[in-house]
Amino acid sequence: MKKILSSIAVIGFVAMSAAAAHASDGMINFSGKLVDTSCGVSVNNSGPVGVVTLPNVSVTDLAAAGDVAGDTTFNITLTGCSGTMTPVRAFFEGNTPAVDMATGRLNNIETTGATNVQLQLLDTDGTVIVAGQPSGAYTPIDNGKANMPYTVRYYAKAPTTPGIVSSIVMFSLDYQ
Repeated sequence: MKKILSSIAVIGFVAMSAAAAHASDGMINFSGKLVDTSCGVSVNNSGPVGVVTLPNVSVTDLAAAGDVAGDTTFNITLTGCSGTMTPVRAFFEGNTPAVDMATGRLNNIETTGATNVQLQLLDTDGTVIVAGQPSGAYTPIDNGKANMPYTVRYYAKAPTTPGIVSSIVMFSLDYQ
């Protein structure tokens, strides 16, 4: 018993010394949410890791900064949902190397591919989605299912050059 108490006294003294040696410079608030909903996820009917193929587009369609082309719809589908059926949306993560953190668009990760081109995500109503920020309408889960349509398209940062374009984005489900 004496060994335990003396160990606690030493730990307490060290903790108090450490606290006295450092001033408080800030605070971090953490928040999260636990949900009891679980669903099977599929992107374009190919499982949770999907491939979306954009059409071939001429560089003349992406000749100036801000030009867009090649709108391509894709779906994130939920099936077999159980638990509380709250509305859901996709949250496109911003913490991957492919995401341009200044704009939320997706960078071309092909090192020898097309230049000055990014991919832009849009919600079902055409609103631009900024990866890393909550956006878009929630979709109701009905009878254990939900279908969330999105669009992706090419976006010119400047006059583009020809080549391969590819990118990636992680997403999570955001329940209301």
